[in-house]
Amino acid sequence: MKKTILAIALLLIPALLPAAAMPDGPKVELNFNRYYNYEQLTEALTKLADAYPELLKMESVGKSWKGRDIWVLTLNNAETGSDLDKPALYMDGNIHGNEVQASEVTLYTIWYLLENYGKAERVTKLVDRAAFYFIPSVNVDGRAYWFDEPNTPSTSRSGQRPVDDDRDGLFDEDGPDDLNGDGSITMMRKKDPAGRFKPDPEDPRVMIAAPPGEPGGWELLGNEGIDNDEDGVINEDPTGYYDLNRNWGYNWMPEYVQGGAGEYPMSHPESRAINEFLKAHPNIIAGQALHNNGGMILRGPGAKNLGQFSPMDVRVYDYLGKRGELMIPGYDYMIAYKDLYTTYGDFDSYLHGTFGAYAFVIELYADEWEDVDGDLEVDEKERLKFDDYLRQGEGFKEWEPYNHPLYGEIEIGGWTKYTQRPTPEFMLTQECHRNASFVIFHAESMPLLSFGEVKVEKLGGLYKVTAVVRNEQVMPTRMTDAVGHGVGRPDFAILSGGNVKVLSGGTVQDVYRGIVEQQAKDPSRLRVSALGGQSEVRLQWLVQGGGKATLRYDSEKGGKLEQEIELK
Repeated sequence: MKKTILAIALLLIPALLPAAAMPDGPKVELNFNRYYNYEQLTEALTKLADAYPELLKMESVGKSWKGRDIWVLTLNNAETGSDLDKPALYMDGNIHGNEVQASEVTLYTIWYLLENYGKAERVTKLVDRAAFYFIPSVNVDGRAYWFDEPNTPSTSRSGQRPVDDDRDGLFDEDGPDDLNGDGSITMMRKKDPAGRFKPDPEDPRVMIAAPPGEPGGWELLGNEGIDNDEDGVINEDPTGYYDLNRNWGYNWMPEYVQGGAGEYPMSHPESRAINEFLKAHPNIIAGQALHNNGGMILRGPGAKNLGQFSPMDVRVYDYLGKRGELMIPGYDYMIAYKDLYTTYGDFDSYLHGTFGAYAFVIELYADEWEDVDGDLEVDEKERLKFDDYLRQGEGFKEWEPYNHPLYGEIEIGGWTKYTQRPTPEFMLTQECHRNASFVIFHAESMPLLSFGEVKVEKLGGLYKVTAVVRNEQVMPTRMTDAVGHGVGRPDFAILSGGNVKVLSGGTVQDVYRGIVEQQAKDPSRLRVSALGGQSEVRLQWLVQGGGKATLRYDSEKGGKLEQEIELK
């Protein structure tokens, strides 16, 4: 990954809110240098929906396993048309319970678009022509559990449906325990003459493996915990585990291939509810799913067995991803299975393959400190420097003695749950703004349709109608892979009118030689497989009759156009 001093410096600069666009201050005051638990997130979303009823609709897309509402926010200017008649971007976050800052970034994106509508020209134009669907927290039970209960930075990714991990007939009965009551699950260590670990001479807070043949004097015992079910094993049956991001109905694999996959695709209420929402919104052509961590802009395929994306679709992904790298310093544009690891039943593959949407997974938060030793990895000692200098040591709990019922005299210490994966709060505003800006750029790249030349020529008792339809942006109205796999429907160019009879129609192949590819069936409704990015199509009809007629272009994902013409 790119680890330049410039990128780190940019990440550490205090972020500024877009005050220039809001000289009188925001209509809804929200802070983005803090985290919101589930209840606070719901309250913030409700405030936005109440303050902007003309632009934002908030509703529950369904209930989680524990009965919490999964909120979906539709951002659309109804005065410029129905959301379903416009190209749409879908954005969600927090599908893993511990990946909390994804919700704050999504909340900020909603807030920023609303607060800048009518003030910032680009935002206003975008909101007028496009629709947005936001689910700030997919795994609402997991989010609540992460905030309300002691956790590590990496727990709990799962939802909260009980699972018998150790197959003893009991469910979630032996997870980690916050033995010292500090609100986080840290590590346990014990002095042991034959132990395999020793304190690092440069920083004794860090435990390192002792060289071969040399006793370390300490043994690491794992996360804090006791043997709750008295089976001789500690922490073997924590909450969950299953992975909502391995449960989607595209290239799904069973548990023995993909851990956490669930019993069958969409076997959880959260994924089923979102699947139903997506099916009801076929206008979605762009998607972003926010996770943490590592600073990555990931595109599919998620697994090699899916094959490669079409070159035309890759060109669109590359255009977006490479500009995303510039907008978010420290982030890397990558191919999921090739540059990271293989996943089956993952959400971005599902969006691309099932719905024909240009989808990214955004792994929020790049490494927080410079790679001082040049080993291409920010190690624990380097993270401790970050914590010491910029958090005043609050992120690492010093090792303290504890009398354990099984291990006897041990020490407990290590990283709190707010470190390593969640973005530090003082850096959160900039994380939100840069990622929201990439979302806006992604949405701006969705199809933008317009009529070019529309011409009516009288030919004796008939009329020849010619119309040019243009797509001014880089995304086609239907991705190449979707066309090849029969996903979605084609576009239609329709000429109609009460006194108009269409005799023939087709697509102009050569304007100079007058070559037209005629459509034999129903020429009044011309089928266009897709209108490519930054391209145009020329359509021609021969009609009988006269008076007023309506010319329409109807694209499932590119939007709809309509223009009245007169045959005279």
